[in-house]
Amino acid sequence: MAVVSNVTIGSKRIDLEAFSGEVTQSELIQHTNTEHSREDGVTRTRRSTSYWNNFTVRHTQGTQHDVEVWQSIATVKRGQQVTLFWGVKT
Repeated sequence: MAVVSNVTIGSKRIDLEAFSGEVTQSELIQHTNTEHSREDGVTRTRRSTSYWNNFTVRHTQGTQHDVEVWQSIATVKRGQQVTLFWGVKT
């Protein structure tokens, strides 16, 4: 991890960090949420399903990060070279 830049939003400073490496593991995870409600004597069931990509990125020096993101944001495959970016409020 390295601070590659920083930004100021209002009075808050945010360091932008990055980590690059190879995807060593990637799998699609399915999360299903079920809600039950009862109204006027009728039971209703509502289900929603979302898909998440769970993957591991390993740097050439051996450091690794496990990441889980909503599939619509990123879908990666084993063997791809990727760079992760995130912000840290300082």
